[in-house]
Amino acid sequence: MTVQGAAGALYCSSAGRRGGSMLAALLVSTMAHAGPPAQRAADLPGDGTVLAPAAPASEVAVVHVTAQRRREPIREVPMSVTMLGGEGLEQGGNKQLKDFVTLLPGVDYSQAGGGGGGSQITMRGVSTGSQVGPTVSVYVDDVPYGSSTAFAGGSSLSLDLGLFDIEHIELLRGPQGTLYGAGAMGGLLKYVTVDPDPTTRAAKLGLDLASSGGGGTSGGMQAMANLPIKEGVAAVRLGLYKRDEAGYIHDANHGMRIIDGSSMQGLRASFLVTPTRDTTLRVSAQTQESKRDGSSAEDVDIKTGQPAYGDFQRRLSTMEPFRQTYDLLSAALESELGWSRFHSISSYQKVDTDGQYDVSTLYVPLLGQAGIHNPAYSLPYTFYTRKATQEFRLISPSSKRFEWLAGAFYTRENSRRGQDLLGLDQTGQPNGMLLISSVTPSRYRESAVYGNATLYLSDVVDVTLGMRRGRNTQDVFSTNTWHPSHRRGAGHELK
Repeated sequence: MTVQGAAGALYCSSAGRRGGSMLAALLVSTMAHAGPPAQRAADLPGDGTVLAPAAPASEVAVVHVTAQRRREPIREVPMSVTMLGGEGLEQGGNKQLKDFVTLLPGVDYSQAGGGGGGSQITMRGVSTGSQVGPTVSVYVDDVPYGSSTAFAGGSSLSLDLGLFDIEHIELLRGPQGTLYGAGAMGGLLKYVTVDPDPTTRAAKLGLDLASSGGGGTSGGMQAMANLPIKEGVAAVRLGLYKRDEAGYIHDANHGMRIIDGSSMQGLRASFLVTPTRDTTLRVSAQTQESKRDGSSAEDVDIKTGQPAYGDFQRRLSTMEPFRQTYDLLSAALESELGWSRFHSISSYQKVDTDGQYDVSTLYVPLLGQAGIHNPAYSLPYTFYTRKATQEFRLISPSSKRFEWLAGAFYTRENSRRGQDLLGLDQTGQPNGMLLISSVTPSRYRESAVYGNATLYLSDVVDVTLGMRRGRNTQDVFSTNTWHPSHRRGAGHELK
């Protein structure tokens, strides 16, 4: 378990970003120009809400989602669904998870544990803390992201995916366990990427530059190319993005340097082919690296609730960096059988995370009572997960009388968590004293079958019955060692 906390009269509070101003922006595209600015639509039947670019008056926009594991208009989904359109997100200046999640009612976002980069999403107040399994499931297309357990940071490492060239984002509130498993007890967040288009050659380039009050200059670059290989049959789509955020939190202990800068860079490639009229295969690969120098929090006096050292300031004994790499390879096959539509989704992913907490305010007085004296302490940590999934689905044709869905799911995960408690010198660097080391390898296996059926009694009344039967096994081995010594432990230096 990660030890977190603070002694004395200080605690960390999320600091609101100071006002920013756009300095320059450039968008070059060979596609049609974007429509009017994004706007929020009124609630739709089924409590569906859309945030997407408005369609021209001469067009009727039909918004489709996959909330119920089938593609259907959002107004026909009998559950609470919110959709954020990809173009609307870009036009609104949304670059990452924390930018758009505040638009979603009933959703809370926090940097888990106050550290440098891990984030946690909760919906409708359903949370079990940051050290247990997730309650909000995150998907990229039809692929579940990250660890399913608490042993590899499951709930505290929500995916912050680059938002460039995203078709839309879906949010489902409430328990979604029947179709998405136990990790969706609070709801589901799904990133839906853009399919390659075998009928259109297109490219797009975007550059932006911005500044924030009290901080530095931020900027980003995005590029996309859609290339048909055979007209109407096959195409490839490539996208890349890179962004640097300057930050605005200053460290009073280190010359007022900015300590919450961040960067994100990624590459996404997709290949789509329709070998027959009834069959489609899409193979996708993406990689992303995210870094943060520290959290966007300020030290606050717990008695007064006011900044302890000044607005947007902290005092750290050592830095709290965070780094995560995410690699995903997936293949999705769809085939029309006439009486049903068959789906097969295969995936393999790697998630590597490392970071560090400054735990000096907790351990300096605590260990001092035991006769162990150091000016400061840090808690470096590492998580890694290797995850393979396979899912099969059969979906009935759309009908006004009766619809059904049946599926099977399997996942295999191997994870490892490592933590050290290190003594630091006056400069915040390791002084060679390793006090505690912890290594926790784990393995998770899950198999499940699920399905639902809907009977439409009238245009306004229908009855749905769903079921899921699953089995999982978890193996965990933990080694925790107390050894004031000069050996390196489970953690490792950040690159």
